[in-house]
Amino acid sequence: MDSRLRCGLLAVLSLGFAMPDLAAQVVEARNIAMGGTGVASSHYLAAGFANPSLLAMHGERDRFAFRLPSVGIWVSDPDGLRDAIDDFQANVDNVQAKINNATVTAADRTNLIAALNNLNGKTAVGAPGASFALAFPGEVLSVALVAQTIGDLRGTVNVDPADIAKINTAATSAVLDTLTSEGRITGILISELGINLATSFDLGNLKLAVGATPKYQRIDTFNYAINVNTYDEGGFDDSVYRTDNNHFNVDLGGALHIGELVTVGLTARNLIGEKFNTVTTLGQMFTYDLHPTLRAGAAVKLGSLTVAADVDVVEIERFTRAGDESRVLNAGFEFDLLGSVLQLRGGWQKDLEDKTVDDAFSAGVGLSIGFFHLDIAGQYGGSDTYGAAVQTTFTF
Repeated sequence: MDSRLRCGLLAVLSLGFAMPDLAAQVVEARNIAMGGTGVASSHYLAAGFANPSLLAMHGERDRFAFRLPSVGIWVSDPDGLRDAIDDFQANVDNVQAKINNATVTAADRTNLIAALNNLNGKTAVGAPGASFALAFPGEVLSVALVAQTIGDLRGTVNVDPADIAKINTAATSAVLDTLTSEGRITGILISELGINLATSFDLGNLKLAVGATPKYQRIDTFNYAINVNTYDEGGFDDSVYRTDNNHFNVDLGGALHIGELVTVGLTARNLIGEKFNTVTTLGQMFTYDLHPTLRAGAAVKLGSLTVAADVDVVEIERFTRAGDESRVLNAGFEFDLLGSVLQLRGGWQKDLEDKTVDDAFSAGVGLSIGFFHLDIAGQYGGSDTYGAAVQTTFTF
């Protein structure tokens, strides 16, 4: 495996980390800080991403609001892929140098084989995202223009057993340039533009809100694999490695406000399911399943404290491969302090399937000065799992 491939493996991993989730399908700093909740607790400007009906749960004096920008990223390297690549690089350099100097030993070859095997199956993931919203709350009908881009990227290494024999018998350093183990990044980038519509009905002590977000989607899939024979510095987003598809979809949501304290919500996203195939690269193709999802949530407001919890009602599968399923439970809180000038938030999430998303804790702050609002969120899940988001909002 020559330097081109080793650099390519690092590039695969770096792309999963350097781009601006799977932590959530919504890029919204307040919700992320509150553990990824939002089905019943979102601000009305985030309704188009979390629960379309909440657009109708605005204040009496709210007339106009917009959010620009809202950006976030979530990355995870629980297998230590970066460190394993560095270790492998060091061992390749050592063995090649010693072969050239006729000083290579059996122990050197054994260490290189161990470093190569240590790469096998290791995975790192990255999830970038950005969103925008422009809302016009109304007494009868509330309308918002919403747009977002979310990514789901996975880098992994697959070792070719034939490389073991090559390492054991290599008489020249050039043999190590013919290793065929591969680094691969697969992923999807979903860009959406939609119109969020919502209305509400007063039912005595209850307020029922319903909403929908019809939306246009562009689906970009990526399947980038590199080895010594195919490495292309064009990068994983080169047209050779990607597909793009157009799709129409719709989200629906409902929320019930009970008295002054409790809100419960239910939202179904991407009701028009579809499967999208990647290109075939080095003999492998993958399929992304954009299927309907269903989430339920509840929120309780006790003075300056809001507590919320959400859960995926059905399992979410992304790429149709084993171990890529998740069903996440989210919980969080918000303290509204200093006359609603400062907000302190925290939360937690757990993958009930224990396959894809590590348990994670989150925290964040909000600052509201007149019509200007700034929200910042951070997330930590152990095992080199981190996330962050920031957004600015203007309300009138």
